[in-house]
Amino acid sequence: MHKVLPPPIATNQNTDNEEVRGDSSNWRRFVVWLKETIKFELKRFIKFYTNYWVIFLIFVPIGVFVFNRTLSDVYGAENVLWSFVVDLLGCNEFESYNITWWFNKVIILLYLLFPLLYWGVKKAGVVMLALTWLWMKYSFGVLDYISGCTFPFVVGMCCVRYKELIEKAVNKLGVTLSIILVILFTIAWLIERQTGIVPYIGGLKPDGFICFGLYIIIALTPKFKMANKVMSFIGFHSANIYMIHTFIYGYWFTQYVYLSDNAMVSVTAILVVCLGISWLLEIFKNKIGVYNLSSSISKFVAEL
Repeated sequence: MHKVLPPPIATNQNTDNEEVRGDSSNWRRFVVWLKETIKFELKRFIKFYTNYWVIFLIFVPIGVFVFNRTLSDVYGAENVLWSFVVDLLGCNEFESYNITWWFNKVIILLYLLFPLLYWGVKKAGVVMLALTWLWMKYSFGVLDYISGCTFPFVVGMCCVRYKELIEKAVNKLGVTLSIILVILFTIAWLIERQTGIVPYIGGLKPDGFICFGLYIIIALTPKFKMANKVMSFIGFHSANIYMIHTFIYGYWFTQYVYLSDNAMVSVTAILVVCLGISWLLEIFKNKIGVYNLSSSISKFVAEL
């Protein structure tokens, strides 16, 4: 039972009673929202950290003992223990054992911002797009670290928010025009990654548009069963790929990954190798009960 606030002192002014009841109702709604938000955040962090720690505790020892990339070489001899702990928490930024893990801190901060961003997108998605674009472009000295990542994150949220409208637009354009759009987005991304020139229109990075282009691909895949299966498979392994790919191409097997001068061959090789390793990781995580543990903790949190 909810704890009911004591009745107000008797008065003939009904408006006072209505205001008190209104305040009480708003407070209860806020408490419920806060409780559910905390549960949501905890579940996301449980999922993130269980996966990250398994990969961390496998790949860091392999790097140290097999490939002789020691902790002191990476962290510095004076800060090994502190840097190791901070890295284990996903907050060591560009001084992480795997430099790609700088993005872990962005993930953590975006999780924390998600309730506010979700509220904004639900109320007025276009306004949130404009605000996060301005934040990315001008920064204003507020959380500079993630200002450039929040806009594409909100673009993704808006894609989900306006899913039906986007899918209707894609259906009206037809498969051919939609694929042309995707190709143009892909070319723009490749040019930007290679040169850093296009399309920085007024300082606007292309990430948000790339996100929208990827969503068009997602909207198209139901029309192609094989493509849908491929996208689903890659999507399932995407978190693992993010966490391990730099080990493969940057630290351990660089000379083999770049045997070909063809960029597409190299990218395909990295993807195939990472998918294979991720598949083995998933088997291992199931064997040692990682998902069962994560699920049990999440259920415990849900019942709080």
